Amino acid sequence: MIWKSSLKQMMRTPVKTGLFLAVLILASLLVSLGGSLWVESERKLEEFESVFTTIGTVEQKETAMREIKIWDAESKAYDVYRAPGYGSAVPVSVLDFEGADYIQKPEKRVVYGAYMPDYQLLSEDAGYNLQMFVAASPAEDCVPDHAVTMMIEEAYYSNYPYNAPTFYFCDHYNEQPQKLYADKTYFMCVSSAPAHTDQSGLTAEFRPSGSLGSVIYTKDGERRLAREDSLGYEEITDGFYEEGGHFEMWQALMETMERMYYMVPVTATNSTNLRMAFYNGDAFIDEGEDITGEEYENGERVCLVSRKFADRNGLKIGDHISLPLFCADYKNSAGLGAWKTTLSLEGTLLPIFSEHAYKITGIYATVPGSALGTEYQMGDNEIVIPENSIRESDEKNIINYGPMLGSTTSFQIPNGTINDFMKAWNTQGIDELEITFYDKGYSQLKDGLDQMKKMAVMLFGIGLVTALFLLLFFCHLFIRRQSRRMAIERSLGMSRGQCRFSMLSGLMMIVVVGCVTGSFLGMGLVGKMESNGSGNSYDAYYDRTFTSGNIQSAGEVDPEVGAEAEKWGRGVGFFLGCSLVVVAYGMASAEIRERLMEEPLGLLEEK
Repeated sequence: MIWKSSLKQMMRTPVKTGLFLAVLILASLLVSLGGSLWVESERKLEEFESVFTTIGTVEQKETAMREIKIWDAESKAYDVYRAPGYGSAVPVSVLDFEGADYIQKPEKRVVYGAYMPDYQLLSEDAGYNLQMFVAASPAEDCVPDHAVTMMIEEAYYSNYPYNAPTFYFCDHYNEQPQKLYADKTYFMCVSSAPAHTDQSGLTAEFRPSGSLGSVIYTKDGERRLAREDSLGYEEITDGFYEEGGHFEMWQALMETMERMYYMVPVTATNSTNLRMAFYNGDAFIDEGEDITGEEYENGERVCLVSRKFADRNGLKIGDHISLPLFCADYKNSAGLGAWKTTLSLEGTLLPIFSEHAYKITGIYATVPGSALGTEYQMGDNEIVIPENSIRESDEKNIINYGPMLGSTTSFQIPNGTINDFMKAWNTQGIDELEITFYDKGYSQLKDGLDQMKKMAVMLFGIGLVTALFLLLFFCHLFIRRQSRRMAIERSLGMSRGQCRFSMLSGLMMIVVVGCVTGSFLGMGLVGKMESNGSGNSYDAYYDRTFTSGNIQSAGEVDPEVGAEAEKWGRGVGFFLGCSLVVVAYGMASAEIRERLMEEPLGLLEEK
């Protein structure tokens, strides 16, 4: 048969044929391996895009450290604390600059206080330190720089009943407390604290707690001080109880204290994922669904509640809860819980500025603790709502204002664009802010996959170029250098088609064996690399020692889908390796066609 004769002709030069086969196997292996890795790296990048998110937190830098001195009546000295000092608060609008490609624009989250007395907020065995409002007189003239005996004339309010006729009082944080007289009555807001150790027999004393001061801020952070009275107690004089007297303000403060015991923090945001607790997996949707992007954008009145809050109050998905909002904190996160009692600028109870029913769409659970600190955790009983659902003004209810902090200010950008973002940000010339990015190791993974892709392109290119030059060279050896054979076959009466088949069959059998073998070896090498990487080929190309977080914490990839995709990637590599057969056929056919166009006598004359 013709193909046997053609193959026998090829075997007459075993060294040349063997070299051709070996190099062809290597070239097809490189093409197959490079193609598989290329496809696999692209697939992994697409897979990671659906799993990973990149967020940035923004914090205003400290300009100085300020000292806070608090007098301690027991030690007769000041306790000195250090706290960060800031310049003027930088507005979040400075983050809206050209070149910033946001998925979620920067937000400085506000925490609102909702007055919810009809809900159980604490466990049955939980409680607060005793705090009370009383009218009392000292047992004798005294200076309360230590615990002195006070006789209660009338108790107005206490979060826990106090049924003793006397209590011990110390103006503990005042270096020069005013003298108290036995024939006078004083109105006091006090709370319990440990007694001085040098006063034997006493285990607790009461200290001033709360005042008639009023500090309200504007949206721009301007401090609007109505009055500053931090004493916490005052002498009852004529007119105290009359209309317009100080007692009305003390009553308002009592109601404010009562509110704080039934206050639930409500955080307004534009994306749950911008909260570090949810991003890190410290908080997760335990039942129901997260608030959708459309609900955030449209300001739908929907919310997420904590598992403990829901269980304590028998709440379930689809229930509605009313959120009467009466104060706003523009400084702290709900996790920090740094609430303070204050009156309105008029010395009255802060009005409820927004009250609407919100539908529970999801119940979240939390993992105790946070590596980033308490301020990044979810607050006790915290409720999450869309920022756009608050349509009323809180201008008269802002009780706290501060600079951007990492726990309150964040944004989301496309994965892999951190360097581009920082390049554009550095051109703004703003040095007061520090931006920290979190991508759960995406940058390292992407760098590894980019390196894998570069190597894949290099392997594919080397294999393809090697194959092309190899085929050109051996087509010359096996076809052009065998012109006499073609002329003899033509002279013996073989048609052009038979001559073409004679020249091609042996060569193509060698090509098919080489390409298929090399492609199978390439597939096997890719499979071995994936096996060494615990089923993930990308593990072989980067070190995840310092990758933070679980790479699937933002979403799970179906293992069966991943396995099918890996098989498909290897199949593409096998196909690319075997496609060299088509290239070889085309090149050889073109060469033979050119030779067949010449007359047999002319071919016999060639050397």
